[in-house]
Amino acid sequence: MPNDLYQARTLPQLVAEAAASYGDRAAITDGATQLSYTQLDAARVCAARAFLAAGLAKGDRIAIWA
Repeated sequence: MPNDLYQARTLPQLVAEAAASYGDRAAITDGATQLSYTQLDAARVCAARAFLAAGLAKGDRIAIWA
């Protein structure tokens, strides 16, 4: 029987769990710029709301070109 650690979860779920566990610790660092797990989770929620406002629905696929 698989351990809960290996249970299938989405990236948004993993980010939310990390924010709850690690809060203000650095999640992403790029040079002098840092984003905490809390800030990363807030950005995730903001992006999700923007996608919903644009008409996307659960299950829709998106591509991000950076």
